[in-house]
Amino acid sequence: RSLGVNITQKIAVMQKSLLHLLDTYGSVPASVLGGNLEAWFQNDHSADYPGGSDTGIGWTYLRYPHVASSAWTGLMLLFNSGDREHVSQDANPFAPPSRGSLPSHKDLSCLPQ
Repeated sequence: RSLGVNITQKIAVMQKSLLHLLDTYGSVPASVLGGNLEAWFQNDHSADYPGGSDTGIGWTYLRYPHVASSAWTGLMLLFNSGDREHVSQDANPFAPPSRGSLPSHKDLSCLPQ
C-alpha cells in the first residue's frame, strides 16, 4: 500500500535545509527558533522569537552552534552529499569498509608525508 510520500524528495529537502543552515551559521544550530533566555522564561510559544526550542524538561535549546547536530549533518553529507545516484556505504564510521581489508596499525599511508 502506498502512502503517497516521496521519501527521496523529503530527504532532498532536508539536505537542502541543512546545507542552508551550514551556509548561514557555519554549523547547525540547536534550534532554528530565535530569541533569548528571557524570551523563553516568558513561555510564549507563539511569539516570533520564543527563546529557542523548549525541551519540556526544564531547559531550552537556543539558536547557537550545536556539536551533535553538526556532527550528524556531517555524517549525512558523507553518506550522500546530494548526488541522488551515489550513496557511500563506507560513510558509516561504525561499519567495516565494504572493499578490501582494514589497514594494519603500521600502515601510515593516509597521513601526509
